[in-house]
Amino acid sequence: MRAFIAAYEEAVGIIKKDPKAAAETYLTMVKERATADELVQLLTQPGAIYQSTPVRTMVYADYMAKIGFIKPTPKSWKDYFFPLLHDRDGS
Repeated sequence: MRAFIAAYEEAVGIIKKDPKAAAETYLTMVKERATADELVQLLTQPGAIYQSTPVRTMVYADYMAKIGFIKPTPKSWKDYFFPLLHDRDGS
């Protein structure tokens, strides 16, 4: 998990530093009809969050508990994320 998180954080850094290069790299690996410029728009749109720390996940957890999809209702995001992230300021 440590290696996965480190790789994810490296990818996030690339997206933040050079979204165009990240989009172009992505397009070399997948069959996608979008252009690099279209992907850059997605990557840089207001409100886009790229980080490994869980953010606003309790909104979804509370909703899933409310509709009966999960039981019991989690008290914290830490109830359903791996301990390697527990030292972070998530939500």
